[in-house]
Amino acid sequence: MAVIEIEGLHKSYRKFQALKNINLEIETGLFGLLGPNGAGKSTLMQILSTILPFEKGKVSIYNFDLVGEGNKVRELLGYLPQYFHVPGQFTGREFLHYVASMKGVTEREERHARVEDLLEKVNLLEAANKKIKSYSGGMNGDWESPRR
Repeated sequence: MAVIEIEGLHKSYRKFQALKNINLEIETGLFGLLGPNGAGKSTLMQILSTILPFEKGKVSIYNFDLVGEGNKVRELLGYLPQYFHVPGQFTGREFLHYVASMKGVTEREERHARVEDLLEKVNLLEAANKKIKSYSGGMNGDWESPRR
């Protein structure tokens, strides 16, 4: 059984067609997505992580339809793009609570326990109440593209 199923996927940016009639089945295990710049790798990953909508086709992850059951898909996934920015106005603890809420951890006590566990695992308990913008580069994940 395929974990990810893509049928007839299309995505365009104005007149540029980034993905055209993509059909793909990915089963459990390790999978690499390789190609030259502009091949549509990032576009495909953003679609699979429900960040970016698509025009045509069908995509399912663990039999959850990406369009109709995007919340279920987001509960299952973790996505770390090559370049991203963490909003600096949050403290580390606040940001983890935000992410946990987005992942569907709505029960307050469970969310609190998971956040504290993560802070301890990554050795950030002492800095948890400081604004992320005050963290060092290795602490805050502010790995912006040098081209930006």
